[in-house]
Amino acid sequence: MVESIIYTVQEGDTLWKVAEKYFGSGIYWEQIYQDNLTTISNPDRIYAGQVIVINLTSINNQEEERDPNLTYYTVKPGDSLWRIALQFYGNGRYWRKINQANDNIPDPKYIYEGQVIIIPDI
Repeated sequence: MVESIIYTVQEGDTLWKVAEKYFGSGIYWEQIYQDNLTTISNPDRIYAGQVIVINLTSINNQEEERDPNLTYYTVKPGDSLWRIALQFYGNGRYWRKINQANDNIPDPKYIYEGQVIIIPDI
């Protein structure tokens, strides 16, 4: 089985588009970025001719590593940490608990559709 592919960025490509092509969904763009930190300095700007590695096992490994004792939630359009906290805890003020449990949320104002987050116990 092929584990990784060397990909040359095409004109008009974004990490989202590359993730859609190889993983079936753009939500995995961040994994491509993480796998290419030495090559991609800004995830919003990739250039035609740039060579990146597409690690095909990254996504499967992420799903296999999920702890069955934790609650996971996939962000939907229009979600915010406040709304998610309200849904799970009945009080939006617990949004900070969710933020603290997720190192994949660098800025709590910006979560995106398809992002998988942990919902901690309170």
